[in-house]
Amino acid sequence: RKRHKSVSERFGASSSEAGVMDSLFGVLLHHRGKHADAEVMLRRVMEARVNTLGFEHPDSLDSVNSFALLLDDMGKGSEAWPLCSRAETVRDRILGMEHPDTLASVSALVALLNHTGKRAEAEPLCRRVMEARQRTLGNEHPDTLEAVGNLASLLADMGKRSEAVPLYRQALQVKERTLGKAHP
Repeated sequence: RKRHKSVSERFGASSSEAGVMDSLFGVLLHHRGKHADAEVMLRRVMEARVNTLGFEHPDSLDSVNSFALLLDDMGKGSEAWPLCSRAETVRDRILGMEHPDTLASVSALVALLNHTGKRAEAEPLCRRVMEARQRTLGNEHPDTLEAVGNLASLLADMGKRSEAVPLYRQALQVKERTLGKAHP
């Protein structure tokens, strides 16, 4: 089995540049389904950033979220939850409830709750993200439409189809109006 070398191991890049590139590479490995390699890479990046920058630094928090989402995809939600929850709490305190980075952390918590079958706990958080995106970005922003779709999917999974269908329709109408009916 081939071990993926970090950028600093390959090219001797500075620690800041290497951290960014290693993080991106770890996320790429995650998306390609190479979870074991991604886990090694993203854990290394997260630990390095937390140790050098502190847990509350934005780069550290981004690394924590990336690592937690990987752990969740690997079925390690119990290991991911405390990381994700702590990142959300810090971002909420420092950046405020409606900051995009805070909402990204809340969305990660929603994903964790959803994957562990705790949909009733995920619903108010998912609504919080959607409502904040509507207030801050407007109803036609792609991030808002994604949040509307996420809530609709969650509600559908919970058997609340009468609440989900109008949200799906709302998102579809906005997408067709802004992007055209032929857009994929």
